[in-house]
Amino acid sequence: MLLVVFDQYFKNAEKPSLKEFVSDHKQLIIDDYEKNHKVRDIWTTRFAKAHANNYQHLPKKDKPKPDLDGVDWYEITIDILSKRNSSTYTESKCSHSSSLSTTTTNSSKVTVTETFLKEFTTDYEKMDDGYKWTLSTGKVVEDILYSYGSKCCYEDVSHSFILDMACDDIMKNFTKEEIEEIEKKSPHPLPEIPEQLLNYLNDFIGLTTMEALETRVRKRYFDFHEEFYLDWAQNSIQNVLRLFHAKYFPLTTQTEADIIRRVYTFIDTVFDDKHNLDVRTGEMESTASSDRRNLLREPNERKKHGHKSDMLFISFKGEVGCTEVGKKDAGDNGTREKNELGLKLPKMLKDQMWKLVHLFPENSSDLVTVGLVMMGLKLRAVILDNPSTYVCRIYKTKPYFFPTEVETIANDLGMLLGVTSQIKQLICSTVENIGAHKPIRSSGYETTTNKPELLLPCPMSPKPKKSTTNI
Repeated sequence: MLLVVFDQYFKNAEKPSLKEFVSDHKQLIIDDYEKNHKVRDIWTTRFAKAHANNYQHLPKKDKPKPDLDGVDWYEITIDILSKRNSSTYTESKCSHSSSLSTTTTNSSKVTVTETFLKEFTTDYEKMDDGYKWTLSTGKVVEDILYSYGSKCCYEDVSHSFILDMACDDIMKNFTKEEIEEIEKKSPHPLPEIPEQLLNYLNDFIGLTTMEALETRVRKRYFDFHEEFYLDWAQNSIQNVLRLFHAKYFPLTTQTEADIIRRVYTFIDTVFDDKHNLDVRTGEMESTASSDRRNLLREPNERKKHGHKSDMLFISFKGEVGCTEVGKKDAGDNGTREKNELGLKLPKMLKDQMWKLVHLFPENSSDLVTVGLVMMGLKLRAVILDNPSTYVCRIYKTKPYFFPTEVETIANDLGMLLGVTSQIKQLICSTVENIGAHKPIRSSGYETTTNKPELLLPCPMSPKPKKSTTNI
C-alpha cells in the first residue's frame, strides 16, 4: 500500500520533499506507528527509497538528491504519544473516515498490500458490464465501491463489494434519490412481530417488580405446537427472572460460552419448532468460509480452516447465519465491536451468501443471511442480501440491551424477544426459498463457457507485513 501512496505523491508533487510528504500524510504516519518504531529513521529510509525508485530511469548524474530536511519530528512524536495514550483512535461512523486514516487500532485491521489491491482490481475487471448494478442516473454501484476501496489503507467491506447502507463515507457518493432506488431493489425489510406475540409482550409493560412479573408470566401456560411464540416468550421471561434470582448480573468473569448459554438462550430456542434448521454453538467452523478460502488451494497444499463463529444457523442445504459474541461491551466504538460489525461478520455472511447463490442461482435476490453481534449485554443484527449480481448489501439494526434492573425487564427483554422473532422470520424465509419445490429440468455439463454470472467470493485478507522498513 505504501508503494501506491508514494507513487501518487511523486506523480503530483512539483518539488518532492520529505517535509511536504510528512505534512500531507501525517495521519498515515501516526496510524502506522508500532511499539519501538524509530519513526524518523523508518520514514526517512522509506522516502529515500521511494525517491530513488521514482528517478531510477534518469542517468546517475541527472538524478536529484532527496530533500530530507525540515521535518518537525518532535511534533509527530507528540501526536503519536497523544494518540497511543487515548482509549481509542478517532473514529468515523463506519469502518474508516478517509483514504489515509484508520478507525480501529492496528491490532484489529491490517494495512492493505499492493498484492491485495491488485487482486481487488482483478475481481473488478472480471465483472461483465452488462450485469453490473447501473442506477437510473447512470451511476454504477460496483464502480463506486471499486473507487472507494482503492483509496482505503485498511481492508474494508467495499473490497468484498459489500455496500454498507449505514456507512456515511460510502453512501455520500450517492444522491438521496439514488439511495432510495438502491433501497427499493429486491428489499428485505424486517418482518413485523407476530401480533399474538406483540400483544403478549405488551401485557408486561408497566410491571416493575419480581412479584408482579412472576404472577403475570405464570398466569397460564401455552401449547408448544399451537402457540409456539407465546410458549417461547413465556419460557424466555421465566429464564431471565431466574437469572435475577441468582444475582447473575452484573457480568463478571463469565465466558462467552456462559453468556450464550445463560443470557442469550432465547436466540437458540426460538428455532425449536423448525426441524429444517439447526443452531450450533461453541466456536463452530463455517464450511462456507472454508470453501471460499480453499478455492485456489494446490493439490499438495494443506487445507485452510474457515472462520469460526460462536453460533451458526445451518439448514440442510447450507449456512444461513452466524453470531459473534464478546464478553464485554466497550461501547459502539470498541475495537472488537467495530471489527466484528464492520468487517468480520459481513465477510462471513457474504461467504454464506456466495455458497447459497452458487447452489441456488435462480433464488439469489430472494435470499438473506443474518448475523448477530453480542457484546456483553448488547445485541445488534446485521442483514445481508444480494440485490444485484456482484453486489451484496448490508443493513444493521440499532443496539438492543439485555435488562440489568428488574424495572426494565418488561421493556428491554420485550424488545429483544420482539426483534429475535423478526430475525427468525428472515432466516426462515431463506430456508424456505432454498427448500422450495422446483420443476425437474434436463441437465447438462458445466464448462468454462456456460457458467452463469454469479456473486464473486470475498478476497483473502491481506497478510500483515513483518518488516517495518520496506516500502
